[in-house]
Amino acid sequence: MQFISTKADQTLKSNSPFKLNILLILLFSMFTMFMLASGYFSIGFLSDDYLNIISANTSTLSEKFTGDVPYYSKNHLRPIWFLSIQTTHAITNSLGFANDNFLLYRIENLLLIFCFTFVASHLIYRITGKVAASILLAGLILSFPNNLNSICWTIGKVDLMAGIFILASIYYSAKFSQGTSKVWLLISVAMLALGLLTKETAVITPFVCYLILKYSSTGEEGNRKQLLLNQSVIVVLYLLFRIFLASGNFTEAITTYSDSTLTGRLIVALQAFISLLFPFDYLSLQNDFLHFDLLLILYIVIIILLSVSLVHAIWKKKLSGLLLSSILIFFISIIPNLAAGYFRPQLILIPFSLTVISLIVFISKSEVKFRITGGILAVVIIYWLLIDYQLIRNWNYASMKSRRSNKRTPEFS
Repeated sequence: MQFISTKADQTLKSNSPFKLNILLILLFSMFTMFMLASGYFSIGFLSDDYLNIISANTSTLSEKFTGDVPYYSKNHLRPIWFLSIQTTHAITNSLGFANDNFLLYRIENLLLIFCFTFVASHLIYRITGKVAASILLAGLILSFPNNLNSICWTIGKVDLMAGIFILASIYYSAKFSQGTSKVWLLISVAMLALGLLTKETAVITPFVCYLILKYSSTGEEGNRKQLLLNQSVIVVLYLLFRIFLASGNFTEAITTYSDSTLTGRLIVALQAFISLLFPFDYLSLQNDFLHFDLLLILYIVIIILLSVSLVHAIWKKKLSGLLLSSILIFFISIIPNLAAGYFRPQLILIPFSLTVISLIVFISKSEVKFRITGGILAVVIIYWLLIDYQLIRNWNYASMKSRRSNKRTPEFS
């Protein structure tokens, strides 16, 4: 295997980050045109979007930071998210837009997924030094249909924001691990804290970060353990605050929405795995499967071919341990969902991205070559784009029905 040492990292070609940024700008521009043609900017609000905007505007700063937000579950502590909703609504009003004008929200979510993808791509580049691997990740994140739910669903930006903080924490962890500056350690911990105050999912960060850095041999083990310790302390302090000071009931939070039996948790894990591979909601998937839908059967065949060729390429290099590490990272990334007891395709963005990041990092660092897999992957991405177009049309239809059911716009202020 070839690993990028600290010295090698410092001598990477200076134009490589510039080349990566140019390619990302081109990719984002093409994606914007695709979204425009698909009707993304016409997607309006759904009923829960209105309710969360009301919650953000009627709650005080103290209520946001203690989880005592009106019309919202006391078991969720998401002050950064609520502050962002309130800020976006205030900007909308200051521009003279109506309360139900959704254009600014559409632009905001699109910019957030670009920021998410930008940080993820630079994380890959930071660890591997390879522009191609970074662009591949960006293409996969943007094209996977289940990820688009996070931008089509207005309040789905909570996953985008939390994901940005999680990825930024891992990115600065990699910088600290490869060097000696404590500044990167402090920034990494700060990003983790912001992630925790955005969504509970960020509790996975210390463990995912350690595994990615360790199995990609990024930096020194002493630095990696120091990162794990400092980030774990932040998570423990967060959990103590949630248990003893916040408004919600910790026990209720992990039992309210779920079957608390082992079977119930296994079902959640299965749902997450299905959402990782199949770009459909569960009812559509079940219906298409029962009716032997040709496109679904074709997709299953393609996914099987992709998986077999990928595993074969990894097995030939005797890197099965790295594949198991990626699987472990996936299961760690859904621990919050296993605790809460539910999963749906709209929640896959962060687990999908962390799993793919680990796979690309491990494969890239081990110099695995697989042309056949690359060709199958290209077919999969084209298939995803066709699903993307229909998915956006479906969101448009749902928001249109929601607008018709609301005869008058709710008062938000």
